[in-house]
Amino acid sequence: MTPLGRHMREKANRNELNIDSFGAIVDEFLDNNDCQMLITFRKGNPVPEVTDNMGGGPVLAFYFILKAITPTFAELCNLISGKGTEGFDKEQLADALCELVKAEIMDA
Repeated sequence: MTPLGRHMREKANRNELNIDSFGAIVDEFLDNNDCQMLITFRKGNPVPEVTDNMGGGPVLAFYFILKAITPTFAELCNLISGKGTEGFDKEQLADALCELVKAEIMDA
């Protein structure tokens, strides 16, 4: 069993695991461990291979990607605003990117 699995089992056994505490548990796990993810696009295959060293399955992988969005978005905003874009609206960009994510998920 992975360290995250043990931690979650302990919380569940003490009735401390719920939807609100789950995010905090994952955040704590990510903060306290060296976590890595490799996303590989093979030539001729549009479906990426996703591997990680966390052993938490797709739920933890999703949270990992979610946490990576914030610094990636910040870098994108810095790039756009550094180009002298007048009236740059971060919220509008965030909405547009969320629509792209939704379209990608729904098309899959």
